[in-house]
Amino acid sequence: MLKLSQKHRVFVEAYDGDLLQAMRVAGYNGTDVYLKQKGEELLSLPLIKKAIEDRRKYVANLKEVIATREERQALWSQIMKNDDPYRKEELDPNGVPIPEGNIPLPIRLKASELLGKSEADFIEKLDVNHNVTLSDIILKSYDKDSGKSLEDIEAEYYELEEKRNLEAPDKIDDLI
Repeated sequence: MLKLSQKHRVFVEAYDGDLLQAMRVAGYNGTDVYLKQKGEELLSLPLIKKAIEDRRKYVANLKEVIATREERQALWSQIMKNDDPYRKEELDPNGVPIPEGNIPLPIRLKASELLGKSEADFIEKLDVNHNVTLSDIILKSYDKDSGKSLEDIEAEYYELEEKRNLEAPDKIDDLI
């Protein structure tokens, strides 16, 4: 039985309709024209076709099995509200429904926490708007043991800045 090479397996995993991207991810090099031609050759191979189809089926099956965000949130909401969605209605000997019992508080609290986390309720947002001046930077970097005064350091900074501006090209053409 024939097996896919490592490059072919990577190609199959990467292929989602974008042939050039899948070829590049798989490690093929060349011009777009070459990659497209080589990719179409790969797509015509029965082994590659079958592998891509198997992968599509696998991914489609995963989408059916894995709960979406909304489904998880709906479940957590029901549990938090003391409404067990999987509880089967029980009947007494006379056929009268037995009232639903309570979901334990720790479980309800956990559902509430998971719901809050899914909505980013616990994320702390910091809004930092702080203007930093040149003097702030100089004071932060000032070493009292260096023997230099703050004024000397500031003068040195401006001297370096002026030199840098003088050496900067006037036009973009000078950069090329």
